[in-house]
Amino acid sequence: MVQIKLIKDWRSDRRGEIITVNEVVANALVKQDFGLLVLPEKQVQAGQDRPVVLTEEAPIEPINKVRKVQKIPKYLSVEEVKKLINQPYLEGIKYKEELKNKRRSKGQVWLKRIQNKLFAGKRDYAILHLFYSSGIRLAELVGLDLGDIDFDRGIVKVLGKGSREREATLTTEAIKVLQGYLKARKNWRGCKGEAVFLSRGGKRITRINIQRNIVRYGKLAGTTKKVMPHMLRHSIATHYLNGGMDIRKVQDFLGHESLASTQIYTHLQTDDQREERNRLHPQSKMKIKLI
Repeated sequence: MVQIKLIKDWRSDRRGEIITVNEVVANALVKQDFGLLVLPEKQVQAGQDRPVVLTEEAPIEPINKVRKVQKIPKYLSVEEVKKLINQPYLEGIKYKEELKNKRRSKGQVWLKRIQNKLFAGKRDYAILHLFYSSGIRLAELVGLDLGDIDFDRGIVKVLGKGSREREATLTTEAIKVLQGYLKARKNWRGCKGEAVFLSRGGKRITRINIQRNIVRYGKLAGTTKKVMPHMLRHSIATHYLNGGMDIRKVQDFLGHESLASTQIYTHLQTDDQREERNRLHPQSKMKIKLI
């Protein structure tokens, strides 16, 4: 059990109570209270909810650094990605047919609503393709301007973490979908700026808008996980590594400054690995009986 003494009398009113490491670390960081001392461990890992006792007794050692526990990223299988990406396409086709068949019989309000939904379908279809093709982050995608796209070279220029610029890859399929969207964007009402992805009002799309839409598409696709934009980045990194791509090439693809950031993907257990381990495990040959 970790024992903690606060030499600056921080939260002295709670001495003797059992709290959690999370609470101690959070409060210490907020207050920048480096008088927080710990026994017997030299480090406290944020994210662990082990019991902690506030005490005034026993020898003490200083915390050197609070180290954040790195979680293994969640990702989608190739089949799950296909189903996810297909959702805005299906919606777009649906509204395109409605627009074609009922244009004359409906009023202007209906017409505007269907046009909005059709545009959103084309845009979101391009967004999902771009996420999976390039592995770029949400903020990088939102910040894209028209001049950042080079179809001839098959790249998009993005401004990543630490204001570092890099070139992200566009697959042939992503280029086709993106070009299709840009045709619709060109004549979209209210379109005046250089942003690649627009809201229905013609302004640069927001992060929350994209997040909300992708969560919805994940549900429509029948995915059991809560799908967020960053999962597509995790997915393509995992799929590349499983396909045999060198980890340093994946590092360059993701724009990671440190190889350690990329190595987290090597800890993921894929469906193929899980199946192989189950097949080769001696327990698979045992006759299991239930009590």
